[in-house]
Amino acid sequence: MNRTGPGTGRPMGPPPPGSRRAATPAAALLQTKFHPPQGAAVVPRPRLIDLMERSRDRKLALVTAPAGYGKTTLLSQWRDRLAGAGHRAAWLSLDSDDNDLGRFALCLIEAIRAVAPAFGAAIRPSLLSGAPASIEWLSTALLQEVTQLNDDIHLFIDDYQVMTDPVIAKIMSETLRRSGPQLHLVIASRDVPFLPLARLRMLGQLLEITWEELRFSAAETAIYFSSPDRPEIPRAVADGLNAKPE
Repeated sequence: MNRTGPGTGRPMGPPPPGSRRAATPAAALLQTKFHPPQGAAVVPRPRLIDLMERSRDRKLALVTAPAGYGKTTLLSQWRDRLAGAGHRAAWLSLDSDDNDLGRFALCLIEAIRAVAPAFGAAIRPSLLSGAPASIEWLSTALLQEVTQLNDDIHLFIDDYQVMTDPVIAKIMSETLRRSGPQLHLVIASRDVPFLPLARLRMLGQLLEITWEELRFSAAETAIYFSSPDRPEIPRAVADGLNAKPE
């Protein structure tokens, strides 16, 4: 039996140029991808959380730093603060397997569906079927879904540096350029991603946090080393450290 492409009614053959084939059914996605990782006790970061709270309405909050600077911890703390206050806060942890247009789009939809179950209803069946996903069709369909959101959603995306496919960068850039005020992205990455940062910065729609802001203050360093599972150090040493949070 021939399958048909989304919205065409025609038999589905090899993907045409500019199309990608969705690869992964929703059931095969690890559910841990949609929850912040659980780990050891962490140092509270109220200084940075307050900064992010004051910028809550911006389209993009971007946290960039090398491994070990506490990006995931910071995102997790802010996500918990928003969720605890009754705001819709979705989570997505990425890995290299997600560096595929169809799988990435499905991951985005499944993450948002955790807080807005109707999201992606017009797109999800085509992605789940494994039909070719035209870049133009998918970009337009995602934007249409975003415009139908009734309330604000903050989508936290961790480890974005593994997204190296330029097609994914294009769709994310279009989403940031053309989406309405309902969707707010919070992205953690080891590298500065290829996104319309200059435009967002000019419009006042970008919050940037780098390794410099992520460094512990003297008080945070003291809290970090006060944990029973960490060695004791003299206060003078703690005050002088530019410690990494993780």
